[in-house]
Amino acid sequence: MGGVISSINGSRRFTYYSFVITDNILTLIVEAICVWKMDLSTVKAKLWVGIASSLPTFTIGILTAFCGYAKGGRRVARIDYSLGRN
Repeated sequence: MGGVISSINGSRRFTYYSFVITDNILTLIVEAICVWKMDLSTVKAKLWVGIASSLPTFTIGILTAFCGYAKGGRRVARIDYSLGRN
Protein backbone atom coordinates (compact mmCIF):
# COMPACT_ATOMS: atom_id res chain seq x y z
CA MET A 1 0.00 0.00 0.00
CA GLY A 2 2.85 2.35 0.81
CA GLY A 3 4.43 1.72 -2.59
CA VAL A 4 1.19 2.59 -4.37
CA ILE A 5 0.85 5.83 -2.41
CA SER A 6 4.49 6.67 -3.08
CA SER A 7 4.17 6.12 -6.83
CA ILE A 8 0.99 8.23 -6.97
CA ASN A 9 2.67 11.03 -5.04
CA GLY A 10 5.72 10.90 -7.30
CA SER A 11 3.77 10.86 -10.54
CA ARG A 12 1.62 13.81 -9.48
CA ARG A 13 4.68 15.74 -8.28
CA PHE A 14 3.53 15.76 -4.68
CA THR A 15 7.15 16.01 -3.53
CA TYR A 16 7.39 18.47 -0.69
CA TYR A 17 10.81 18.66 0.90
CA SER A 18 9.42 19.36 4.37
CA PHE A 19 7.57 16.03 4.26
CA VAL A 20 10.69 14.20 3.06
CA ILE A 21 12.81 15.67 5.87
CA THR A 22 10.09 14.89 8.44
CA ASP A 23 9.85 11.32 7.18
CA ASN A 24 13.61 10.80 7.48
CA ILE A 25 13.78 12.28 10.97
CA LEU A 26 10.79 10.28 12.24
CA THR A 27 12.16 7.05 10.80
CA LEU A 28 15.54 7.62 12.47
CA ILE A 29 13.83 8.37 15.81
CA VAL A 30 11.67 5.23 15.62
CA GLU A 31 14.67 3.06 14.72
CA ALA A 32 16.74 4.57 17.54
CA ILE A 33 13.95 3.88 20.05
CA CYS A 34 13.63 0.30 18.80
CA VAL A 35 17.37 -0.31 19.05
CA TRP A 36 17.45 1.22 22.52
CA LYS A 37 14.36 -0.54 23.94
CA MET A 38 14.19 -3.89 22.14
CA ASP A 39 16.31 -7.01 22.28
CA LEU A 40 17.36 -7.44 18.66
CA SER A 41 18.73 -10.95 19.09
CA THR A 42 15.55 -12.56 17.69
CA VAL A 43 14.16 -12.52 14.20
CA LYS A 44 10.74 -11.55 15.54
CA ALA A 45 12.15 -8.37 17.10
CA LYS A 46 13.92 -7.47 13.87
CA LEU A 47 10.67 -7.90 11.95
CA TRP A 48 8.90 -5.60 14.42
CA VAL A 49 11.63 -3.00 13.91
CA GLY A 50 11.05 -3.19 10.16
CA ILE A 51 7.31 -2.75 10.59
CA ALA A 52 7.75 0.10 13.07
CA SER A 53 10.23 1.92 10.85
CA SER A 54 7.89 1.74 7.85
CA LEU A 55 4.94 3.29 9.71
CA PRO A 56 6.27 6.89 9.61
CA THR A 57 6.87 6.58 5.86
CA PHE A 58 3.35 5.27 5.32
CA THR A 59 1.82 8.02 7.48
CA ILE A 60 3.82 10.79 5.81
CA GLY A 61 2.87 9.37 2.39
CA ILE A 62 -0.81 9.62 3.25
CA LEU A 63 -0.37 13.18 4.57
CA THR A 64 1.54 14.12 1.42
CA ALA A 65 -1.28 12.78 -0.75
CA PHE A 66 -3.91 14.75 1.18
CA CYS A 67 -1.89 17.97 1.07
CA GLY A 68 -1.00 17.38 -2.56
CA TYR A 69 -4.60 16.98 -3.64
CA ALA A 70 -5.52 20.10 -1.64
CA LYS A 71 -2.62 22.36 -2.73
CA GLY A 72 -1.54 20.85 -6.04
CA GLY A 73 1.77 19.49 -7.20
CA ARG A 74 5.17 21.14 -7.35
CA ARG A 75 5.57 23.76 -10.04
CA VAL A 76 8.52 23.26 -12.35
CA ALA A 77 10.12 26.37 -13.81
CA ARG A 78 10.02 26.62 -17.56
CA ILE A 79 13.45 27.13 -19.06
CA ASP A 80 13.89 28.83 -22.40
CA TYR A 81 16.55 26.94 -24.36
CA SER A 82 16.26 29.06 -27.51
CA LEU A 83 19.33 31.25 -26.72
CA GLY A 84 17.44 34.35 -27.81
CA ARG A 85 16.81 33.21 -31.36
CA ASN A 86 13.25 33.58 -32.60
